Amino acid sequence: MVALGSISGLATSVMVLVSAVGPLPFGIAYDLFGNYESIIWYSLVFPVIGILAASLAVKPTLAS
Repeated sequence: MVALGSISGLATSVMVLVSAVGPLPFGIAYDLFGNYESIIWYSLVFPVIGILAASLAVKPTLAS
């Protein structure tokens, strides 16, 4: 439970950063393609990577 605050803080920082930067590729894609459909399809890659990473992750062991 000691690292829970560090993990939560890092996750929150990443979420804020991605929320701030996230609209940029969507705007660029809209300017290039005239719609959001293509960037939405490309965005589906990230959840798939996350699911694969979570599925393949090894359970950590308690250090003594």
